[in-house]
Amino acid sequence: MESSTPRTTRARFEPFVAAYNNSTPEAVLALAPTPLRPRLANRPESADDGSTHDSRSAMKGDSRLVGDTDQVETLDLLQDLTAVFRSEEDIQSIEALAVLEQRIGETALERQQQAKESLMQLARHVEAARQRALSPEPEHMHQQRIEEREVTKRQIIERMLSDEERSRALQANLRELEAESTEVQQALDRYRQRVQTDIPSLKHALSLYVTISCIRWNYRCEQTQVEGYVARDCENDVRPFRFRHGDPVDAADRLWALIES
Repeated sequence: MESSTPRTTRARFEPFVAAYNNSTPEAVLALAPTPLRPRLANRPESADDGSTHDSRSAMKGDSRLVGDTDQVETLDLLQDLTAVFRSEEDIQSIEALAVLEQRIGETALERQQQAKESLMQLARHVEAARQRALSPEPEHMHQQRIEEREVTKRQIIERMLSDEERSRALQANLRELEAESTEVQQALDRYRQRVQTDIPSLKHALSLYVTISCIRWNYRCEQTQVEGYVARDCENDVRPFRFRHGDPVDAADRLWALIES
């Protein structure tokens, strides 16, 4: 059996040779890869080829070489394993299965770790929510804080109402100021009209009055006096006058007497 086995796979069969020497098929089957155990355990009693049958018959016929049926069955199992391990396709399948099994294990461990971390994070969130839900203060302190907030709330509402009343008063004052502003604007318009029309007319009338009457008033005299002079420029005639305030008709007559004389 060793002469027909390739050198690269010879070391692979050493455990099976040891199991064969122990003459226990269960030991040989236990050393087989996990995916091959069902196939080897359920193999048919009769061999697939004539050489296997002949070897089995020879082993069964010669009780001096085998000793009992366990050794025959162990040899048969070793021959099946030899045929399996000589197939490169089976080797690749076994290696692929081993890699797949390793990947599945790694994926399972990774998912298990992720699930563990998710559970730990969820537990932290639950604990934080529980801590927030618990009242950090005694009941009477909590009630006192609520009452203080209610008082502050009422004060804010009262302040808002007061501000609203003050706003209405300010709006009323604003309307009054707007009315006064309208009146002032109207007075300003009237003044501008006087400046533009009445004052030039008065200046013209005053100029005619001065030209006709020849009276020059002294506006710096005492308020109880009427003072000035009548000047005729063409005749170089200057006649001063000064008398107390009295009857306006009498004052006018006296002035006209100076003008006509």
